[in-house]
Amino acid sequence: MATENLSIMTLNVDLQCPRCYNKLRKILCDIPQVRDRVYDMNKNQVMITVACCNPEKIRDKLCSKGRKVIKSIIM
Repeated sequence: MATENLSIMTLNVDLQCPRCYNKLRKILCDIPQVRDRVYDMNKNQVMITVACCNPEKIRDKLCSKGRKVIKSIIM
């Protein structure tokens, strides 16, 4: 059985925009490696826990799907 590494990523997003919030929520629900989501409306940040051997691959997938919604990703 392979062990999965847990990585924490912080996404900077405009959570005050309903369109951006809904799109981000949909993107995060579609990726099975994303385990936990913590939304901080005051800081416009979402902290996620990624369970994957290669978190860079998940980061690239988020950038690809998020385009203009995700401003930056901090690992």
